Amino acid sequence: IKMVQIVATLDSRTTDICRGLDGQKFPMGKGPRPPFHPRCRTTTVAVLDDRFAFLDDGATRAARDPDTGKIKKVDAEETYYGWLKRQDFEFQKSIIGGTRANLLNNGGLTSERFTELQLNKTFKPNTLKQMYELEPLAFAKAGIKL
Repeated sequence: IKMVQIVATLDSRTTDICRGLDGQKFPMGKGPRPPFHPRCRTTTVAVLDDRFAFLDDGATRAARDPDTGKIKKVDAEETYYGWLKRQDFEFQKSIIGGTRANLLNNGGLTSERFTELQLNKTFKPNTLKQMYELEPLAFAKAGIKL
């Protein structure tokens, strides 16, 4: 085991801290570990040495379909914001608000970069103003004025 990866639940009830940490990898003994709050459903998985990469072939994780509520399988490398970006705008808006949903879709950001903007160095959620200070061009591209 060379690292530990955070794995949050892919559904509408996942908190902002768990959404922001989903997919992040930390060295053994470093970084935050769940539970992050009461009733936290986030967990961790081992990131194995490259010699064992074949064990990840075809790996999946569960995600709740926003339309049907049924559990389906998505690629194990899917992150929360990567998954959210593929959902319809109204669902995105209900989870992260209209401004962030607009930024996610129209700011020219990858889901990875969008994830990086969500939490600060102490793993606390960034405000829109703090996000703007980090990526003003994305806000301009999305037509968002603060």
